Amino acid sequence: MTKFYLAIPVLLLAACGIPKNSPQNTADQNKAKVLGDSGVTISREAESSDQRDLTVNVGDKTIDISYGDDGYKTFDSHGATLNDEDKAALKKAADAFAQANQLSEASPADDQITYKILDYLSYAPANYTFESERYNRGLSLTNDGITCIKKNTTVKAEWSTQAAGYVSENILVGTNWPSGYGCMGRCGSDCGGWLPSSWTKDCMDHDACSYRNSASGGASDRNCGDEFNEAADDWTFGVIRGCRG
Repeated sequence: MTKFYLAIPVLLLAACGIPKNSPQNTADQNKAKVLGDSGVTISREAESSDQRDLTVNVGDKTIDISYGDDGYKTFDSHGATLNDEDKAALKKAADAFAQANQLSEASPADDQITYKILDYLSYAPANYTFESERYNRGLSLTNDGITCIKKNTTVKAEWSTQAAGYVSENILVGTNWPSGYGCMGRCGSDCGGWLPSSWTKDCMDHDACSYRNSASGGASDRNCGDEFNEAADDWTFGVIRGCRG
């Protein structure tokens, strides 16, 4: 089973230095844009010096997202869930956005974040509803915020299950486990996706929990759902925080 993560950050992002838009750039971003032939449209707006708004329209669904230096403020699909057709369209949209903006490590943080959100949405589990309240939690035993890890080092993966309670295992970062679990500790599916990638402790925790428990369904999994949510912030903001492995 391939590993996935959702990216709903709730922790401090002061180190990200999210750039403020000039008036002209802001006006350009406010316009709804169709991304390639995906049928997905996005509009971006700077509400204030510390808040960015992103609206994603796919099919008949609208997802409203706002974020700033202190993390995600809202992430709301208004009760709608994404089907396989929606997710395929979002993946095409993410690729079209990356190509149109020639994304690289030097790209503006807002562009990288927009891409990561589109990419994340394309991996959403079936019947998953995006609700901000689901992720408004502090640090816990296994939630390490955005904690970078380095490839070829050993970290202690930690998770909990209903049957076994707290579990830990020392794992080499970047090692390839079978059945789609390559690049252990990388945020995202296996070793693929747009580079650079985030490599973090919470993503390692979910990788290990998911593999050892044959998890599925992301946040709805009875054993690894909490680790799934705790890895959320790492997906979108890990690279900007310097967690490049």
